Amino acid sequence: MPELPEVNNIINYLKNHEHLTTKTICKVDVLYDYTIEGSKDYFINALKNKRILDITQKGKYIIFHLSDDLVIVSHLRMEGKYFVKNEDVENTKHDLVIFHFTDNTKLVYNDTRKFGRMILLNEKNYLSVPPLSKVGPEPFENISIAYLKENYQTKNIALKQLLLDQSIISGIGNIYADEICFDTKLNPRTPGKFLSDDDLLNIVSSARKILTLAINFGGSTIKTYHIAEDKEGNYQSHLNVYNRENQPCKRCGYPLRKIFLNGRGTTFCPRCQVDKSLPFVLALTGPIASGKSSVNAYFVKQGFISLDLDNIVHEVYKDKTVQKEIKNIIPSLKIVEGNIDRLYLKQYLINHKAAKNDLENYLYEGLYNLVLKKLRKIGPGKKVVMDVPLLFKSHLDDFANKILLIQINPNIQRERLEKRSGNSDLYLKLNKSYFEQEDIKKADFVISNNSNLEDLYKELDNLNI
Repeated sequence: MPELPEVNNIINYLKNHEHLTTKTICKVDVLYDYTIEGSKDYFINALKNKRILDITQKGKYIIFHLSDDLVIVSHLRMEGKYFVKNEDVENTKHDLVIFHFTDNTKLVYNDTRKFGRMILLNEKNYLSVPPLSKVGPEPFENISIAYLKENYQTKNIALKQLLLDQSIISGIGNIYADEICFDTKLNPRTPGKFLSDDDLLNIVSSARKILTLAINFGGSTIKTYHIAEDKEGNYQSHLNVYNRENQPCKRCGYPLRKIFLNGRGTTFCPRCQVDKSLPFVLALTGPIASGKSSVNAYFVKQGFISLDLDNIVHEVYKDKTVQKEIKNIIPSLKIVEGNIDRLYLKQYLINHKAAKNDLENYLYEGLYNLVLKKLRKIGPGKKVVMDVPLLFKSHLDDFANKILLIQINPNIQRERLEKRSGNSDLYLKLNKSYFEQEDIKKADFVISNNSNLEDLYKELDNLNI
């Protein structure tokens, strides 16, 4: 969807290159009735012999100012485009509205998805009636801190959603919302009520800076946006996060993540962009029998709150809806007195890789949301230690301020497993290829636990976390 910079460039092109403000409409063809809000016949008849005097914008809306105090308010939605062509050029199947001019040229509204809309209004009141009466100020307008506090700090809604709300600040869409969140080092998931006054001022300042740059580069051509036929924008090569999931963060090098907030794809850096609604989180990870429980206990003594992922997984497994879904994946799974047979589950997953992947993908989403809920309940200002065996695969590293990875010699690992359960082969198969090399690079701290508890604690003392 064209956002403020793209709309701005379209308008400048129509005015300064196509000289649309010198043209007079002699005829209008509406080839798709639903593009026009209100009476199609009135729209067609009222525009005859009207001259285009100016073209302006409000957020994502294009506004054509005509003679006799008429105004066309146009929203391009997902795929709408305006092309100026000679009269003898044939229409295409996606040309929905044609404005014919007296100089034998025409303005073509083209929209492959047919979502765009336009409405004919009066110059005197077009700003005070829908749709523009519901549109907030653009970032370049004078926006008071009181206005920002009222519209952000009173809301338990994710920052990304607030940035997309055109009734608060207009012109920002999915692309630039992600870029603004990155530039301000704010996690797009952060509820507005956790934002400080400085955060709000930084958001507006960042929006102005980024949108100005995007305007100067002709906007961002992602998928189908074009300023005109065969004329693309160039800002897409300057984007920091949008459309760059899994690539290294340009600021810290950590892989960028893509999540969905209210159905909108959202790309961000889990390390650079702070979720102010959460406590400080130290994530522990390592293979089985590496000593994660001992490390967890050490940090609890240092005042950290322990978030036990094993207990959370047990909680997830007790959910009847979850049990039903797992049974769909593994029909032979037994559920006894409301509890999943976890030993059978482990043995089954060793020999059924596809089922293992399906189960993990299903469980991780629920686990992710449950962990977020629990961390939000603890709240900011606290310190949490979180033991997560499959930290990176589950994407729970999204919540980690620091990551401590524990390594262990395979022979010592086997000895510890034999003492613990006498069935080391089962657990070692489940932990096969536990770490990928790139996962180790994500850790802030890497320690080896191949000796005794005293040596382990000495090594932890030296970390100064």
